[in-house]
Amino acid sequence: MTEDDLDQRIRSQRPRPGWATSHSGAAVLDRVLKTAAGPAAARGRRVTPIRVLAAAAAAAVVVAGAVVGARELRSGDDLSARPTNGTTETIQQGYAYDVISLPVVMANTDTVFAGKVVGIAARDESDGWTTYRVQLLRTVKGTPPDEVQTRQRGYIDENGTSHIGDRQPLVEIGKIYMFATNHESAQNVYTVAPGLHGARQAANDRQIAELATQYAKAAR
Repeated sequence: MTEDDLDQRIRSQRPRPGWATSHSGAAVLDRVLKTAAGPAAARGRRVTPIRVLAAAAAAAVVVAGAVVGARELRSGDDLSARPTNGTTETIQQGYAYDVISLPVVMANTDTVFAGKVVGIAARDESDGWTTYRVQLLRTVKGTPPDEVQTRQRGYIDENGTSHIGDRQPLVEIGKIYMFATNHESAQNVYTVAPGLHGARQAANDRQIAELATQYAKAAR
């Protein structure tokens, strides 16, 4: 088979589904092909699709890596609190125990503490979690550090819609809560238990003391 025969066969093939058949993908591929063909064209050599695609294979890896890198940079955007638009959607989830009963929640969590939310450490919309930086104020159970990486089900998306776990609004920066959590040692985060008792807001020291007593009694 001659080189011209190969050219003709490539032109006659239907495009395969994938990134190159999309509008943005086609534009990227076009740039890759032009880049790959450029050196040969500049030398006055005849450039065939086979030669271009062979050279483009390596170039495409570089382009794909650049796209992924840009996406990673965007995912590390400003982690300050996003404004809400008043719309709330509940994330459906199953429970391994009775989340309405405080004694049951205490029996199924290993670290319970009161703390002030001081910032956002991470936001993972794909899995539906937000990790907060929480300043420890009082310990009821376990041995949490002075600043606790506290992970809660839910997040606020770029449009301002709040996605929350069942019976548990998202915590807010600057406010104080009693948290019932489990320590995930591999990630060194404390995951908030689902339901009302996982994160109870306290307005002042008196309410912190009342909640601490309530949770401690439920653990007996």
